[in-house]
Amino acid sequence: MLKPGRRLRVGATIRLLKRRREPSEFVGTIVEKNEEGHGRLQFHGPGELRAALGSLGELPLPPYIRPDETRASVDRERYQTVFARELGSVAAPTAGLHFTPELLAALRAAGIETHFVTLHVGLGTFAPVKSEEITAHPMHEESYSVSESTAEAINRAKAEGRRVIAVGTTSVRVLESVAETHGRHLVAGD
Repeated sequence: MLKPGRRLRVGATIRLLKRRREPSEFVGTIVEKNEEGHGRLQFHGPGELRAALGSLGELPLPPYIRPDETRASVDRERYQTVFARELGSVAAPTAGLHFTPELLAALRAAGIETHFVTLHVGLGTFAPVKSEEITAHPMHEESYSVSESTAEAINRAKAEGRRVIAVGTTSVRVLESVAETHGRHLVAGD
């Protein structure tokens, strides 16, 4: 998502800044743009960009949540879910922000099983619905995975007549995608 993206053309280069607004050694070249103004960039720099993102990027939080830059280090921990493991999402699933290690332990102590799915939230999560008919709204693809143990646990609970509760729309989207592809019997996979 480029801002001001409309002015930038294919072939333009962008130098990434460090948090204190000093130039970094990473440069991105716009290699493609779509009608929404999103760009695909090719990055060049002194190493792996993913490893450097922690010192370059900022959390995608609205300005009313972070009124000043002194909160940035606190935000990195506070606005991350306790079960986040893999890089890939453009945003944290907000329902998961309410969970703490203590809450998860209390649920397990009460006999409630917890199992996890992975959804890499994509840019579509920020796309406003612009069409009159919801079915005409273009949906962006997102990658997900369901482990064998999670699929088995959900199928077992359903066979035993127990409830399966998905926390948040992110988890629901994964389970709906699997059901749409494979039917009501949950199958592990990506």
